[in-house]
Amino acid sequence: MAYLENCLPVQKYEAQEFPGDSIMGDNLMEVQASIPNNPFAEQEGTSYDYFLVVEALPGFNIQADMININGVYGSQGIGDPYATETDSYWEWSSTMGNNVTANLDSNINQFVGVRAMNTNQTNPSSCDNKVVVKVPLAFDFVMPAYDVTINVDLGGTAVECGANNTVSTQTLVSQQKYSLTIGNGTEANPNGCNIFVARYFESEAYASSIHDVNNQQVFQNGNTTFPPTYDPNNSWQGGQYYTDGSIQSFQPTYYAQYKQFQSSSNGTAFWDLSNN
Repeated sequence: MAYLENCLPVQKYEAQEFPGDSIMGDNLMEVQASIPNNPFAEQEGTSYDYFLVVEALPGFNIQADMININGVYGSQGIGDPYATETDSYWEWSSTMGNNVTANLDSNINQFVGVRAMNTNQTNPSSCDNKVVVKVPLAFDFVMPAYDVTINVDLGGTAVECGANNTVSTQTLVSQQKYSLTIGNGTEANPNGCNIFVARYFESEAYASSIHDVNNQQVFQNGNTTFPPTYDPNNSWQGGQYYTDGSIQSFQPTYYAQYKQFQSSSNGTAFWDLSNN
């Protein structure tokens, strides 16, 4: 189950329907009331599109590309036919090929899919931005004689406002490498110790960044070969590895690099993990 961190509880939409109600025909489903600043405003007032709003806690920012469904991040598209041509949206659908892994409810239109958009299109990193999630019903949906619950397993982590707003005129991405010296002056690692290196982040915002290549590979591309940098919701399915909860913490995260140095009388005591 996914989890929205640093966010307010999402208000579920409820409606009283009667057996036989549908999205087309004489007995239409109830129409949802208008949502303020809805980027899908032109699709309001229908009996088949419904909307959920994701809002961050005060002091935090949430954006559409931070949202996942069942641990699967949406595929980006530009130019929603019912929105401004330049607006970006994130989609889970059979068209994008991620509806199955996102485990979309069978009552959802799989072809059209679920879409997420920012309410503040000009400055989505602002504290006042919210994410509207559009959920379309399947065309053949007909209300039965019992209650129906359509679940959308939303997840994601809102970050502190400004955490991703880095302004630089030169360096956009940087990294640091560190060396560890173990030896007695003539032998490097004379006891053949196993050496582990763990990543450590000062804040959760950096560990959960969507710009982190490991997070992208897992949550956006569905790669299960290597784990993400940070997985607070335990959504990575990588088999037997990293099942101890190590990647659910950002201080430190999992052991990122391993190397065994063999004892050698001719070795040097100054070997560097980054280069050897």
